[in-house]
Amino acid sequence: MLAPVLVRAPQLFDLLLADPTLLYAGLADGLRAGPLGGFPPFPTIDPNIAFTSHALGHRAALDVLSGHIPWWNHFEGVGTPLVGEMQAAALFPLTWLLVLKSGQFYMHIALQVISGVATWQLLRRIGCSKLAAVAAALAFEFNGTFAWLANAVINPIPFLPLTLLGIEILRERVARAKAGGHAFLTIGLAASLYAGFPEVAYLNGLLILAWTLVRTAALPYAERWLFLRRVVIGGIAALAISAPVLVPFFDFLPLANTGGHEGTGFESVHLSPGFLVGLLAPYAFGAIFQLFRTCGFLGRRRRLRRLRTGRARARRGCGPNLSRLANHARGLGAGDHRHLVRLSGFGADREDRPGIEARGLLSLSSAVVGVQPVRARRVRAH
Repeated sequence: MLAPVLVRAPQLFDLLLADPTLLYAGLADGLRAGPLGGFPPFPTIDPNIAFTSHALGHRAALDVLSGHIPWWNHFEGVGTPLVGEMQAAALFPLTWLLVLKSGQFYMHIALQVISGVATWQLLRRIGCSKLAAVAAALAFEFNGTFAWLANAVINPIPFLPLTLLGIEILRERVARAKAGGHAFLTIGLAASLYAGFPEVAYLNGLLILAWTLVRTAALPYAERWLFLRRVVIGGIAALAISAPVLVPFFDFLPLANTGGHEGTGFESVHLSPGFLVGLLAPYAFGAIFQLFRTCGFLGRRRRLRRLRTGRARARRGCGPNLSRLANHARGLGAGDHRHLVRLSGFGADREDRPGIEARGLLSLSSAVVGVQPVRARRVRAH
């Protein structure tokens, strides 16, 4: 929990600027470039940390805290939907921190802390050692999306491990013939939708679905339908809770300018397969500002070979199945996503950007499950 605070201490004590309005509004003078080449002194690669996340989020927070529901933004043109526009994350509780000085900074720390704690709890629940869980939690709460994007795309990230934790709690309760256990699943799904970036929430949902199916297979046959029924109940509850943002979003969507995301706008967009070394050394080709479409590739043959070797393992175990999911997820960003284009909305998303944190979480999960003692892993599998 303290790691994000310690790492961000220079911003906390005003040694570095944390206010995006000074950096991106063109109002500051005398900014000095940072140690990395390329586009500094700007700390992120997406100016929407200021243009949308901060500006619209601040407007929404002022409305909410003054007793008004932020349905409409009267300060943009002749007026535009604010809740329905989504990137303001208008009804997301952490957005309300933006009324404070450096409120976005505090919001980002909170998101990182939730990410780390949820990841630690998730990996401990599936049987990882404390050391492995702590290492994975630190890696996930400092993932590259947090480090280099920081606009609304990061908001749903913490609720992926939180939702998966809810899946594991439900599974454990079903296995022990106990009732309840829907809270983390429902909160995680609802918070993902309130967080203001539906593309990431959608891709996270695909992983949550796959994880659910994998963990269902590890249950005795008689318990599988009970487990799935409880997951569905938690999902329906989350959708009902999210209605105040989903209804305005789908109402505004047919009229909105989605910036090239219409239809299959990004169906053929993927990372270049010529930068394999970037998988292990992402800064081998320079800083982040020179790295567009140069990382995240893992060869199709290597993935298929690992799938074949993993097939001979115990089918009811968690580790092999998570490894297979991780292999598939790593390939999505490198052009191996065409079999998923048939999924509704998938071709409208960019395979070189969203879902990076999902692939990372899968990789961490499959890796740390593999370092457990064999005996402990077998107990968890059944």
